[in-house]
Amino acid sequence: SRETGGTGLGLAIVKHVVRKLGGGIGLDSEVGKGSRFRVVFRQVPCSAKPDPGQTRGDANLPDVLHFAPATLLVVDDIAYNRALLKGYLKGFGLEIVEAENGNEAVETAKACKPDLVLMDMKLPGIDGYLATEMIKKLPGLDAKPVVAITASAMKADEDRMRNAGCDSFIIKPISKKELISVLANFLPHTPRPSASDGRGQSTVRPLQSPVETMNIDAMSAKARAALPEFLDTIENELGAKWEHIRKTFIFKEIETFAEEIYQLADRYGFSGIQPWAESLQQQSRNFDMEQLPKTLALFPEICRKIRKLTLGEPTS
Repeated sequence: SRETGGTGLGLAIVKHVVRKLGGGIGLDSEVGKGSRFRVVFRQVPCSAKPDPGQTRGDANLPDVLHFAPATLLVVDDIAYNRALLKGYLKGFGLEIVEAENGNEAVETAKACKPDLVLMDMKLPGIDGYLATEMIKKLPGLDAKPVVAITASAMKADEDRMRNAGCDSFIIKPISKKELISVLANFLPHTPRPSASDGRGQSTVRPLQSPVETMNIDAMSAKARAALPEFLDTIENELGAKWEHIRKTFIFKEIETFAEEIYQLADRYGFSGIQPWAESLQQQSRNFDMEQLPKTLALFPEICRKIRKLTLGEPTS
């Protein structure tokens, strides 16, 4: 299928999903000129217009980090994808070597001993899973991180990546922010000079617990008025999802749950729990089984504090 361009299921899946969400999809097409697809959803609630001065979590991360010298092996059979990753990494002082298939990836890794490998999982011939296993068996490379690049969000694929030896994964399409954030988990780095407070100290602070940072005095009157509705949504709609993922512990479902929390907090102007949601997302992507259960377990305490804020009770 890699040679013929796919199986043709994409549009059928899109149509099915759009209709499930109560929308419609249409097409205008003219031979020799091209096609225009339209997806229409009606009665979709709009979130508040974001403040241009606000950035989400580590949105500025690519601008404030400086990596120590390191060699990265980028493996993808599509030249454009390799060029995109190289473009994202330009200016960070990293040496980039490339491979376009599994065999070449193994041979290149053997020759250059990379500090980290960005591995596309769907490769012709030896796929990314087998290539990762083979690289991890090479002398001196068993402890080097391999970050999987994948279009799949299936639980079985997550397990397969982990079993092959992947240390983390990124779901396509890849953003520069996400790529740099994942690399920062594995490669030595320091803040750029612009990220200093003028005394040689970084302005980056350790992430506080969302239970510590929630403060009703810092909320707008509109956000305080919406607390009962926010609490109802958190407890009734997302509470059941939390119970489910706490038992199944499927990484992609945890990541999706965290994104829902983040978007909900953004809609209601309640930013106090957004750092928690971001931590949850990052830990699930990195298979961080040391911190992830602890972070996930904070959900009931967060709900308890929101309930106290709603009732006007002390939260300490």
